[in-house]
Amino acid sequence: MNFSNCERPTDLPNCNNVYGLVVMDGPLAELGNRLSSFRDGMEISHKKSQFDGAESFRMGNVDCEFTCSLYRGNEYLLNGGVAGDNDYVSLFAKHLQEQLTQWGYASTFDVLDTHRKRIAWFGKPLD
Repeated sequence: MNFSNCERPTDLPNCNNVYGLVVMDGPLAELGNRLSSFRDGMEISHKKSQFDGAESFRMGNVDCEFTCSLYRGNEYLLNGGVAGDNDYVSLFAKHLQEQLTQWGYASTFDVLDTHRKRIAWFGKPLD
């Protein structure tokens, strides 16, 4: 299945089905700006907490919706929902992980089915 040529589903799941961890040393906004080119129509919304100054961003388009926020140190959670069947969701996560690797970010992604069971894992173990 060629990810860039497959038809996009449009019904987002009710809960997250992709859970990612991204390691980066640069500013969070840089990652968000790069991800804006990941898929056509991807929109990025940056946010800075007025309470503690923590930065985060949301990204989404017709077939996905993700949030990225600090986990600890230089590790960020990139979790969200992807519309489609298990094959499509897995292919989306694989493509996302590969793109992050090309940009120089270490990352891992777990893909869960509707019963919350792991159906795929992409990336290398992170130290």
